[in-house]
Amino acid sequence: MKAIIVKNTCASVGADHLLPVTRICADSAVGRDTMPLFVPDLPLGWYARVCPAFRISRLGKHIAPRFALRYTDAVTAVCLLCARDSAYITSGLAAIIDSAVTMGHVVEWTPDTPTLDIDVDGTAIHVDTGALALADTISGISTATTIKSGDLVIFEDVGAELPLVPGSRSLFYFGP
Repeated sequence: MKAIIVKNTCASVGADHLLPVTRICADSAVGRDTMPLFVPDLPLGWYARVCPAFRISRLGKHIAPRFALRYTDAVTAVCLLCARDSAYITSGLAAIIDSAVTMGHVVEWTPDTPTLDIDVDGTAIHVDTGALALADTISGISTATTIKSGDLVIFEDVGAELPLVPGSRSLFYFGP
């Protein structure tokens, strides 16, 4: 399983842009439901971001946009460990730290679900699934890599930022 973190969806960069801006997160960096996000002893400039993620359910390569939604069957909220310092981002450190991505509870999803709601410490985030350009994004990713059952497509731009301070706790709840 790989976690594909999408920074800009196909919708946000324009139709002429085939590939969304992505980075791959190591499978050891993905923590399961109810596991805490452990922040390593690193310099300041790190934060957490809660955002939606879609689970891939089938193996595919070069998927046409009109078929792409058939390749996802579930959705969850994830908490990402992110760096503000571009040196950490370009070195890839943020994508290999163990449990840098913590998944919430996975629920069934169908393309006819128009909105998703994520509650982060009492603040609601409403996600319009149509605005994510999910079909174009999955199609774009599949032109560069084979997507496999269990992979996650995480939309980093959609969500809420959480401050990271020693001893802090945040709760996020996801519901379609």
